[in-house]
Amino acid sequence: MFRDFVINSGMLIAFLSICYQIFRNTGLNPQLPIGLKIKMGLIFGIMGMVLVEFSVKLTNHLIVDLRILPILIACLYGGFIPGIIASFAIAVFRIIRFGFSDTAFAASISTFILPLLTYPLFRKQKQLWKKWVYGSIIFEFIISLNYAVFIDGMKNKILIITLFCSVSSLIAFLIYYYIRYLEAYTFAFRRYQQESKKDFLTGLNNARQFDAIYNNIIEKSKTDKRQISLLFLDIDFFKKVNDTYGHEDGDIVLKTLGDLLIHNCRDIDIVSRNGGEEFSVILPDCTSDLALEIAERLRKKVENTSFILSNGVIIKITISIGISSYPDKISNIDILKEKADEALYSAKRAGRNRVVPAK
Repeated sequence: MFRDFVINSGMLIAFLSICYQIFRNTGLNPQLPIGLKIKMGLIFGIMGMVLVEFSVKLTNHLIVDLRILPILIACLYGGFIPGIIASFAIAVFRIIRFGFSDTAFAASISTFILPLLTYPLFRKQKQLWKKWVYGSIIFEFIISLNYAVFIDGMKNKILIITLFCSVSSLIAFLIYYYIRYLEAYTFAFRRYQQESKKDFLTGLNNARQFDAIYNNIIEKSKTDKRQISLLFLDIDFFKKVNDTYGHEDGDIVLKTLGDLLIHNCRDIDIVSRNGGEEFSVILPDCTSDLALEIAERLRKKVENTSFILSNGVIIKITISIGISSYPDKISNIDILKEKADEALYSAKRAGRNRVVPAK
């Protein structure tokens, strides 16, 4: 029997690894959308079915397996909906696979009501390890009651129940730490995925993501002949801010400016931090006149905004902006970025705190 439990646990670990690959972009948590919760419940239901299929057969109708663990995991990490779906799927499969009997009916009912019993407890208890302990105790107690009723002979009852509870507790303990490892792995993956596209300080698109979005929009504009404008902007004398107040307060200025740009552009505009104090705004379906209007609005907004530093000091900053627009100002879309950069430097040479369109 112990050998069969080892096989069951190996299958469970393999299934968990696959499951975390499927949900690596979201992780397993009760805040998942309803569609993903249903998907999660079905996956853990299938996991439980596999464990039932490879169960240890005690009598013609009585089997021992680790089906409680997929249900426990579904309840703990997905909430009530995945738990009840997994329980229902496993209970139905148990009856279909091994036939209807008193033991099958009792086992299926017990499996189905387990999420109902643990749901209130899991909602009140905040610490995950305590949920694992309490959940395991409740699950093992309910299953042990079934064994106590249907196994013949007191000696056999004690032996089977003791072995089942010992092995399931040990495997539950190992699975708990394995899931913690998987959670850390998928969290690191999601963080790396986000940081590969987002600027760590402002949360805006970084230079790599700007290039990817820009190139995609340019290709579409070539095909569809759609208008596009591009703003390159730079904080005037930003080095002086860093030298005077320090890089920590310089970061506050950058973050505040990033928020300001997001809230003063259109919803369809793409705002990025291209590096240092340099930012950009891609304006899809935007004429040169509208781009000039948006750029001026941004310039005035920054000029009139008070930037509050860490010690409460209030400073003012200004920005310079260069604009290039296709096709009404720039006929060759392949040099749109180059022209916006030239216009930005023209704005800085002309005295800063101004908007200069490319010609």
